[in-house]
Amino acid sequence: MMPLRLDSGKALVYVQAAYRKSGEIGSLDPATGAYTALLKHPESAAGTENTLFLPKVACRDGRSFLLPQRISEDEDEAEKAATGVLVFGE
Repeated sequence: MMPLRLDSGKALVYVQAAYRKSGEIGSLDPATGAYTALLKHPESAAGTENTLFLPKVACRDGRSFLLPQRISEDEDEAEKAATGVLVFGE
């Protein structure tokens, strides 16, 4: 879980993707510890989302933006094919 910012007194967080489970944006109430999922990323993107190296995450207007901190491959063609950004929204 990665904190993004405070929103209406609650912590907006990114829950990282796991092996076969996509990530999501959620809200964490600091007073009660209650977690609420706000934007679940599609399961079909879990594999791609999981390959991003330490993604920088931003969330705005019901959309989440994920960018890897670096793209590095052994071959130029593989580097060109690497995911540069993922955007999810409702």
